[in-house]
Amino acid sequence: MSPGRLIVLLLVAPSCGDANGPRARLEGSLSTVMDLGYDEVQLTFGGADFTTNFRRKKGMGFDTVLAITTRLEQAQLPDGGTEALRGGWVYQLPQELSNGQQRGVVSRNVLDDPRTMFPPLYIGEIHYQNIPEQGQNLTAAGDFHITFTTGVEFASGKTVFSNGFQAKF
Repeated sequence: MSPGRLIVLLLVAPSCGDANGPRARLEGSLSTVMDLGYDEVQLTFGGADFTTNFRRKKGMGFDTVLAITTRLEQAQLPDGGTEALRGGWVYQLPQELSNGQQRGVVSRNVLDDPRTMFPPLYIGEIHYQNIPEQGQNLTAAGDFHITFTTGVEFASGKTVFSNGFQAKF
């Protein structure tokens, strides 16, 4: 093979990926026990919490490969205000809220996979740089990292993170 042909093959080969493969992947040791590939990220806000869904296209619908629900403190803050979803704020996911619940909960919903809930969080935070107005079809940029507590559940002691994602709001 001529050197020119070899260079062309080397340049073309990386672009020849699986057309049905995920657009991106979450990282961390959790990827050793499950596929963390996703096609899109969706941010939903429910007033008392917000959820970051990492979704993979499947047929006419989606599998949720990982969902991070972040609960907001419902008790009044010392300054008289209430906690809200806002950009630039770092939410500590293992934090215990005034109602005794952990701030962060991780789940998933993948067809034919019985693993839907994860162990409590040992370390972790989620951060959104910006939060656009809901319903304007704009994206919010964020990042997160999580380490689960040790135990006997399938994800015990594992880590999962993203150094940057864009979520539809």
